[in-house]
Amino acid sequence: MRERRFMQTDFEVRATASGGAVVEGHGAVFMRKSQNLGGFREQVADTAFDRTLGDSPDVRALINHEPSALLGRTRSGTLRLSKDTTGLHYEIDMPDRQDARDLLVSMERGDLTQSSFGFFMVKGGDVWSEDEDGFPLRTLTAVSLHNGDVSPVTYPAYEDADSGLAGRALMSLAEVRGLPFKDVEAAAAAGVLRDIILGAASEEVVDLGQTRSALALASARLALLRRRDLG
Repeated sequence: MRERRFMQTDFEVRATASGGAVVEGHGAVFMRKSQNLGGFREQVADTAFDRTLGDSPDVRALINHEPSALLGRTRSGTLRLSKDTTGLHYEIDMPDRQDARDLLVSMERGDLTQSSFGFFMVKGGDVWSEDEDGFPLRTLTAVSLHNGDVSPVTYPAYEDADSGLAGRALMSLAEVRGLPFKDVEAAAAAGVLRDIILGAASEEVVDLGQTRSALALASARLALLRRRDLG
């Protein structure tokens, strides 16, 4: 399933000798943490695009991810992708079309300041840890850009993340830990996802007919929260 991430970024618009325009920007910025996505934050590692860029993926540049608003494509050479010290860099040879001209005006006025990229997760392409504040952190270490897209966008998606994003991320964690998805989802809801990520045994005694595991602690804490809500 295609996923999308949105980032605050800067655009550069430059004129070509033929009178056209080229737009440069970043679809992703390395190691920039997202907001809370449902019990965890997320960031993109500087390794995330190494393999996929080496495979010469077929990627499209779109306006707001709209397939009907095609700006360029890697296969035709009108979109060029590369990795730099900031993140996933792109250059688009803008088409001579009214919606593209309107987009250029918005960029030059400073009305448009966000970009995003559409991608597919690959097996083993994420790592779970905690950040400097002890908050659960998911790091994307490898993704596939083939049949994905990069887009200048009006609104950044990390500020408008849907439950599907969190669900897919938690499913990945459940697979890594060999746990039922519902238990990982419960831990996230209870705010104790960190216990599962670290895989550390709890010092609290939880009588659930299981060992003193992080999963048992998470389930118990969630049950306590539910009882408080009912009370």
